[in-house]
Amino acid sequence: MFSENPKNSDIFSNSNSPLNEMIFQLMISAMLLIFGIIIFILGMVILLVDLKNYQATKRKF
Repeated sequence: MFSENPKNSDIFSNSNSPLNEMIFQLMISAMLLIFGIIIFILGMVILLVDLKNYQATKRKF
């Protein structure tokens, strides 16, 4: 990973380097995790709103 001359290092410029592939996979995993958390939170909000509306209609009878 470390080379004697950083200017000659092609770790970040070479698209087939193992470090570049690992960073790309980590970025995709992090994005999917964030999307999953956002979808989970939206689902909980929708569930609570729906439950509130169900309880409100149940009391009218």
